[in-house]
Amino acid sequence: MWSDLPTIEKCLDCRPPFSFYFDLIGAYWKSDAASPASLHRLCTLARKQWVTHVLVESAVQRADVREEIDALDQWRGGGGSAEAVALSFFASERAAGEIADVEETSIIGHVVLINYRAATDSRFSDSYIYEGLFRAPSLPNSASTPQSLLNNFVCCEGRFDRKIKGRDFVVRGVYYCQQNGQTHVCAHASLRMTLNTLGTGAFVTNASINSLLAIKPPFSGLSISQIQTAINAYGGVTACVADCTNLSAATYLSILSSIVESGHIALLIFSTAQNIQHVVAVFGHTRNSDEWHPQAVPAYAGPQSARYYPGSAWIDHFLIHDDNFGPYYSLSSRALEVDPQVKAQFIIALHPDGVPNMVASYAETIAAIMLTNWFPSLGSLSSNRWYQYMIKNKSSYVLRTILIARSTYTEHLRNMKDHDGNANDPSEIANFGALPERFWMIEISVPYLFTGNRTKLGELLLDAQQAVNPADLNGIFLAMRLPGLLLVKDAAGDVQHRDLGVCAHVPMFQCRVHDQVW
Repeated sequence: MWSDLPTIEKCLDCRPPFSFYFDLIGAYWKSDAASPASLHRLCTLARKQWVTHVLVESAVQRADVREEIDALDQWRGGGGSAEAVALSFFASERAAGEIADVEETSIIGHVVLINYRAATDSRFSDSYIYEGLFRAPSLPNSASTPQSLLNNFVCCEGRFDRKIKGRDFVVRGVYYCQQNGQTHVCAHASLRMTLNTLGTGAFVTNASINSLLAIKPPFSGLSISQIQTAINAYGGVTACVADCTNLSAATYLSILSSIVESGHIALLIFSTAQNIQHVVAVFGHTRNSDEWHPQAVPAYAGPQSARYYPGSAWIDHFLIHDDNFGPYYSLSSRALEVDPQVKAQFIIALHPDGVPNMVASYAETIAAIMLTNWFPSLGSLSSNRWYQYMIKNKSSYVLRTILIARSTYTEHLRNMKDHDGNANDPSEIANFGALPERFWMIEISVPYLFTGNRTKLGELLLDAQQAVNPADLNGIFLAMRLPGLLLVKDAAGDVQHRDLGVCAHVPMFQCRVHDQVW
């Protein structure tokens, strides 16, 4: 039976001349063999958000923490010693030691660090972040007035209730944790990060994953099927796998973008120079409306068939957690193309239950084909000036693909107000008919509206559950909303057209409302 080491409860004043390296990392990260990069990153995030105090206390009383240490000690032969240190970061002029006086909103993050020493070792062999709960990074004007980072979009976040020095606090953010490389690996960490953030089932621990999969250490990694099994078992979400090995960068980035734009989280698996695969959690992006290449490179490269601009081309970074390096990093959309030894292998989307039969990139391509080959023949249906602009438009459309629920889409229609102030009448919305529970919505825009106004001209709806038949695209077509006009398929499968009140461009759909855009 392992023994726990005493942790001195104290409150550290982090204002200058405090040194995070010497006074915190050097004091509490005990292993020389393990890199403290993750704790460095967490301290950096706290420092950037005007941290004033860190409260240090023991976390060994938590049942899940004891379970974690028990598993590691059993694997290492038993009889070891360990400490679990809880570090709570606050931005408050009131000392965190006086916990009753600290503002509830002043908490920046809460970290549980485990240090372990095997019975046969004289020094600590393992140090790692068991749990790191940090609010999404912001750029504060002062310690009390945080403001979101420009262009940083986090598609979802979890709510985590933690007791700190006897007082209940809530931290909202994306769950972070780290592998120890022995009783769990990076896939375990990424599963815990994503599933605990979604919070659709029981709290996920490393031990619960191993029990579910009926596996014991040592691990070289988890297979794709094991990761799928773990995701599907926790309820509310279904794993949807895209094999990236034969896809172009533009295609797999479009898939990843669509997942995030839909408000869902993904696992990105890539190969490394050591011929192993690493997993990171993807939960957001940054979009740069001033990007040059989405329009310029296709123009200079020459004409292509069914040309269109994927909305993902303006996404310059994805927001990720990497258990080796820390949380809330931005991964350049071209990072995996820089070195031939680091390549994307798989993307696993955690979609709500009901896996689409058609991947986002295919839906986007079908939309481009329909707009190129079918739409120009419909010019006589409406004299609306934006509709006629689309008919006569010789440049390519910008397409943005989102997996959306029927209730969310109809709410989007109800709230829609165009540039001229027009809205849809409830009777017009009823014309959309019996849409399936979930479908692909491909937003249609043009470059200058997309980048300048963040608006669109309509949506093309495709059935995500139908088997794809390239010879019969009508089989997956559901509807298309255009300025002043709705094209919708009736019960007999014929396409009907109806007038709509919205006659101009409208704001793009946002799965989470945010305004930190450029």
